Amino acid sequence: MFFKGPLKVTVQELDGSFNHTLQIEENSLKHDIPCHSKSRRNKKKKIPLMNGEEVDMDLSAMDADSPLLWIRIDPDMSVLRKVEFEQADFMWQYQLRYERDVVAQEESILALQKFPTPASRLALTDILEQEQCFYRVRIMACFCLAKIANFMVSTWTG
Repeated sequence: MFFKGPLKVTVQELDGSFNHTLQIEENSLKHDIPCHSKSRRNKKKKIPLMNGEEVDMDLSAMDADSPLLWIRIDPDMSVLRKVEFEQADFMWQYQLRYERDVVAQEESILALQKFPTPASRLALTDILEQEQCFYRVRIMACFCLAKIANFMVSTWTG
């Protein structure tokens, strides 16, 4: 049994956050979503987030040809669902650092377990050091950091 109907997808791009509605008809779906932003070569830029806040982001980690920062499926959690989708590691790292929704941060941490890299380690330690971050997110980041550290034991320098 699977869901049939509309599903909201939010795409965070360089020029802001854009909502799209996909019509779900099958258990597995591939869909093209148009981009509103142009790719930029700037290393730093003020990015408008979904909550209206503008933040300075270091864009050096992202693909220079793509304006996408991260994607969220059903961010309002209006459908009981299990969603499996893949993003690049830098997208999960940006989502963890800049998305203010606790559920989005937890999704990012769970996904970063699959990317035991120094960049993932840095994103997790950044969250640990943010005192205004929700304590449960910081605890999850701590456990994820332990898993990544165990995987990177031969290259760990910190």
